[in-house]
Amino acid sequence: MIIDFVGTGGAEGIPSLFCDCPVCQGARQDRRNVRLRSSICINKTLLVDYSPDIHTADFLGYVDMLAVRDVLLTHSHADHCDMHELIYRAQPNFCAPAQEYVLKLYGNEACRKKYDIACAENGGSINHTEFVAVEPFKAFSVQGIRVTPLSANHALQERAVMYLFEEEDKRFLYAEDTGAFTPESMEILKGRYCDVISMDCAFCFGAPDRDDIHLGLNKMLEHMDRLKDQGTADDNTVFIAQHLSHRGLVKDGRAIGREELDGLLKQYGIIAAYDGMSIRT
Repeated sequence: MIIDFVGTGGAEGIPSLFCDCPVCQGARQDRRNVRLRSSICINKTLLVDYSPDIHTADFLGYVDMLAVRDVLLTHSHADHCDMHELIYRAQPNFCAPAQEYVLKLYGNEACRKKYDIACAENGGSINHTEFVAVEPFKAFSVQGIRVTPLSANHALQERAVMYLFEEEDKRFLYAEDTGAFTPESMEILKGRYCDVISMDCAFCFGAPDRDDIHLGLNKMLEHMDRLKDQGTADDNTVFIAQHLSHRGLVKDGRAIGREELDGLLKQYGIIAAYDGMSIRT
């Protein structure tokens, strides 16, 4: 399984558009610290979350949208579900696809509403696209991968999900936009060993270190221990911190750049995700 990190930032990205904090100013001065809104791509063809930065990520080479055939959506927040962009696939004056394949989008009912709004703006439908509803704990297969949506502790009013991917003998948990894992999700994960676990660490070093909506570093470490205790992970599991916010990348009153972040998280056995990072399991 190939996992490409298309974007690794929070809802505001780094730099945040109207922010002059040290983290955002540092990103403007050193592009290695730039973070697009979070998204990943599996095996080059299965995209998870359609962020407002997908166009940028495509021309930077972090994802090839001409290769993507399916899109999984975690929830309807604007940084994860930018359905209006699909209009540029539907209209001939915007796009002349060499292959008129159907791009399937999977998500909850809140995501469907955003899709329907985009369809209405385009005259009632978006050509060559199809929406498929998903529900927590109801597994399905996409591109030969078994996908299990798990309940996320985030956007509770719309039942946001995180995804467990299983391909042959490999498992990958993408715990995107979530606070403390729900008891139901922990139960499903019990004893199901994961080779790679990518976790929300939006607050990172920031205060307060909360476990509702998003996680910080301390709460991520607590979850790593809990997952190991129940057989979901061990010392060989690759743990990755992603969905990083500028508010969480300040330590002792100063901005933490990418290289320093790598070193600080490495001591805990965590890889700090960055835009364009690719791993294989």
